[in-house]
Parts: sequence; structure tokens; C-alpha cells
Amino acid sequence: MWRATRAETGEGRPARFGSEADVRLIGKRIRDMLGTGDRTHVDFAIANRMNHFEHPSGALYHILDGVRRAKAAQMLGHADIRAEVIGESGQSLGEGEIPIKVLRSPKTLIRRLTSADETRWSRVLAGAQEDVLSFPPITVQPSRERGTRIEDVGFDFGGDL
Repeated sequence: MWRATRAETGEGRPARFGSEADVRLIGKRIRDMLGTGDRTHVDFAIANRMNHFEHPSGALYHILDGVRRAKAAQMLGHADIRAEVIGESGQSLGEGEIPIKVLRSPKTLIRRLTSADETRWSRVLAGAQEDVLSFPPITVQPSRERGTRIEDVGFDFGGDL
């Protein structure tokens, strides 16, 4: 069960939410507070809290989005990173803390050739300097041993290798 805060319920006390109907209700209340009637990222953030993913021992994950975030977290000593796990069907299996050592990257190098590349890297590195990572979850998919271990991902500065 996910516990909503006072700001999320608009009431004077916390409330518990567990069903899909509860999630829709709390999403509507937050949208009303934000002044938008459209479905927003709030709905998806709330829904993801409902689906917690537990990392099974021995599993490996292929990074679909977030190699820079994973590398920055690894370089700054984080053991785990928040990830949304996507199943083979393309559906979310939920979010959870995944050990960085079980992540596999589709790329061997992170590009740092242009000022835009450096800006992206600097922004990610700044987020990884916090005790609690401040960036959004990476996206991963369970996989076999394909890809490069995060600690083996290097940087492309444009020189000869």
C-alpha cells in the first residue's frame, strides 16, 4: 500500500491508497491542485509507486535509457540505482532499486565530444553527487549477459583509441 500525504489528499490527515480507483482519485486531486484537467506525469508517478519491483538474485538488466546516469552513480560510489523495469511485452514490471553491478550498457563509450555532450554529462554528474540520487529512474529490461558492465563503460573524447 502506498501512503498519500496531506497535500496529495487535500485532507487534514494522511490516507492509504491501494486500488486502481484510489490511484485515479488521487491523480485527479493532484491535477485539480495543479490546475490542469489533463493526464500528467503525476498519474504515471503515482501508478509506478503502486508497482514495486524486487530485484531477484542473479538477474541482469540491459539499460534502455540511462547509461550516463548509471555511470555517474557508479563513479561516485552508489551501489544501487532506481530503475523502471520493462518486461518483454513492453509493459512496466514496476520500479525498484537495482544494483549497479548487474546493469549492462548497450554502449561501450559515453560521448563527450561537444559542449552539449559535456553539459549533459555535467548535469548527470551533479545529480549523482547527492546521497540520494536526484534524477529520474533509468529504464531497464531483464536480459542475459549482453552489453558492457557499467564499470567498463568509458568516455569518447574524440582522440584515437
